[in-house]
Amino acid sequence: MRKEKMFAMRMSLPDYERIHRKAEQAGMSMTGFLTLSALEKSIVVVNGLDNATAELKAIGRNLNQITTLCNMGKIRCPDLNEVQKVRRGVRFPVWPDGPGLTDGNCLRG
Repeated sequence: MRKEKMFAMRMSLPDYERIHRKAEQAGMSMTGFLTLSALEKSIVVVNGLDNATAELKAIGRNLNQITTLCNMGKIRCPDLNEVQKVRRGVRFPVWPDGPGLTDGNCLRG
């Protein structure tokens, strides 16, 4: 969305630092953070997904390579049991004090 209006405001240094810290933790600019906060939209930060995302991308690349080899006729009937074991072991923290999604609850295979 195009930003057409400029808005300036004054606040105490502690408030500024606290808002700035929260915006950084959310990976957002202060403008974006304050706009979403003021419009009563939820700002959800889930820490620790970088490693899980990297692992899932690697698994996806491996599966794509296997699929390509199958389609080329270079391999037949690959054993995906090990892939299933790895996938079942991946846990995602969904909320800070709650359980994560694991096993086949979110992925069917």
